[in-house]
Amino acid sequence: MLPNLVVIGAQKAGTTSLHRYLDRHPEVSMSTPKELNFFTSPAWNWWRGVDWYESHFADAGAFAVRGESSPSYTTYPRETGIAERMHAVIPDARLVYMVRDPIDRMVSQYLHLRANGHELRSLAEVCSDPALADSTYVIQGRYHLQLSQFLARYSRDRVLVIAQEDLLRRRRDTLRRVFRFLEVHPEFWAPELAVVANTAADKAGGLRGRARSVARTLPGPAASGAEALLARSGRPRLKPGVRRRLTTHFAADADRLRRLTGRRFRSWSV
Repeated sequence: MLPNLVVIGAQKAGTTSLHRYLDRHPEVSMSTPKELNFFTSPAWNWWRGVDWYESHFADAGAFAVRGESSPSYTTYPRETGIAERMHAVIPDARLVYMVRDPIDRMVSQYLHLRANGHELRSLAEVCSDPALADSTYVIQGRYHLQLSQFLARYSRDRVLVIAQEDLLRRRRDTLRRVFRFLEVHPEFWAPELAVVANTAADKAGGLRGRARSVARTLPGPAASGAEALLARSGRPRLKPGVRRRLTTHFAADADRLRRLTGRRFRSWSV
C-alpha cells in the first residue's frame, strides 16, 4: 500500500506539527518515522526500492489517507529529480507544502544548525557569504521555485499550500482546510490538536527557546548575539541592512508565490 499524501516541506515551517496533527485524524495514517526521504536522491533511500517505501504503510490499508513528511523533497536545485521520481511512483498523490516567512525560516534553520554544531559561523557571516543565494538557507525559502518542480507534474488542485503562521494562530480553521483538501471529515477535533506539537526545542519556547539554547553553548559576546536575534514579537532582530540584503533573495519569489496561491501572507516581512 503506497501513500497518497506527501508533506513536501519546507524545513523549519511546521511539518513536524502538521504530521502529528494529521496522524490524530481517524481517517489518516502518517508514517513512522516522519521523514522517509525516499525520493530525495539515489544516494538517500531511493536505492532501497519501492517495496521498502511501501513497507512503511503496510498497516495503513484501512485508512483513507496514508502519508509521510519529508522536507528534503523541496531542496531544488541541491537535489534534482525528486518530483519526477515521486510522480512516477505515486502520480495520484496529494501534496501539502508548509511555508513560512522566508527570513524567519532561514534564521530558524541557522539556529537549529548552530545548536547541533553543524554551523560554526555567526549569522552575520552567513548573511554576508557570497554563496548565500545558492545555499540551503535561501533555496529552501524560495517556495515558488520549489513548487514549480511539482506543478510541472501534478495538477494545481493536487497541491495545497499552508502557512505555518496560520497553523499556529488559526489552527482549527487551518486543519479544517487541510482535511477538506484530503477529503476526510473536516470537522474532526481532539484536545491533542490544541497543543503545539513540534521538536523539543520548540516545545521549550519556539524560536526563543532555540536561540537561548544556542546562547547557552556560546561564550560571552557570542551568547549575547544569539539572544539579540529575538525581537519582542519573537521575530529575529536583524540589523536593517542585513534584513534588506536578505529580502533581495526572497522578495521576487514570494511575490510569485502570492500570485500562484492568491494568498497575501500579510504577516511576512518580505
